[in-house]
Amino acid sequence: MCYNIKRKKQVLGDFMIIYIYKFHLQFIYFFLKFLPINKRKVTFLSRQVDEESLDFREIRKKLVKKGYKTKTLCKRMGKGFKSYFKYNFHIYKQMYHIATSKVCVIDSYIIPISVLKHKKSLYVLQIWHSIGKIKMSGYQTLGHRKS
Repeated sequence: MCYNIKRKKQVLGDFMIIYIYKFHLQFIYFFLKFLPINKRKVTFLSRQVDEESLDFREIRKKLVKKGYKTKTLCKRMGKGFKSYFKYNFHIYKQMYHIATSKVCVIDSYIIPISVLKHKKSLYVLQIWHSIGKIKMSGYQTLGHRKS
């Protein structure tokens, strides 16, 4: 019985921390949404890797050729308080670029994309990661007979 009460208090405490954190992001983003949108800006967001993925690079190259401005923000979220604290500043950076972009391309769950209310003019595209790997694997099978 005592364990259940402690667990409920812990869950309630965790919920409150998440709620307060989400509220503070929404408060900051409310003001960022007043910034003008660059209709030719596409932002790429990932938290799976620290560097631009092959998929993002290939899409970005095509967009740049067509005259679009691109911004790529890739940062993996580590473990521990220090890492979470640093990643929080990366989220602020993401929020700025989301607020000033016409299109955001993501390859996984992105906190500001999921928890914030965006302008109706923002398009969010989620790509399936490893498109480049599938393409490479496909080329390797050319000329092979089906078994």
